[in-house]
Amino acid sequence: MPNAPEVASTSSGEPSARLDVRVVLAAVSLALLVFPFGLTLLLVKDRWAPLLRLDRGARDSLHRYAVARPGFVAAMQLISNSGSGAVWAVVLTLSVGWLLWRRLPRLALFVVITAAGSSLLNHGQNGRPSTAAGSGRPGRPRTWAELPECSRPGRGGRV
Repeated sequence: MPNAPEVASTSSGEPSARLDVRVVLAAVSLALLVFPFGLTLLLVKDRWAPLLRLDRGARDSLHRYAVARPGFVAAMQLISNSGSGAVWAVVLTLSVGWLLWRRLPRLALFVVITAAGSSLLNHGQNGRPSTAAGSGRPGRPRTWAELPECSRPGRGGRV
C-alpha cells in the first residue's frame, strides 16, 4: 500500500502563539484608543477648567477668523453640505453604475438596499419625513453663517 504524501507540518504551538500575539496587540491598540477618549469624556463631563479655557479660546479664535474671512465660511458650508442626502444619492448612483459595469450585480444590489434602508431610517417619526407630517426640524439654533456679522452668544452682539 503506497504511503500518502507527507504534508509539511508546523509545530503545534506556532498558530496558537501567533493568535496570542494578535490578541495582545489588538487589546493594547484598543486600550491606546479608548483611554484618551474616555479621559477626555470624563474631563468634559466634569467641566475641567483648563479644558474649558482651551475650548473657549479655540471658539473665540475661530469666530474672529470666520468673521474676517467670508470665503472660509463658504468653504466650511460646502464641506458641511457634502454630506447631504442629494450628494450621497449622486455618489451611490455612480457607485452602483460602476459596480454594474464591473459585472458585480449582487454588490450593486447591496448598495441599493443599504441606501434605501438608510433613507428610511433617516426619516422622522412614524416612518414619514418631518415635512410630510407638517413639522419641520425642532428648534434648530442658528448657524454662525446665519448670525449677524459680529454677533456671538454671551457678548450682547458685540465682539
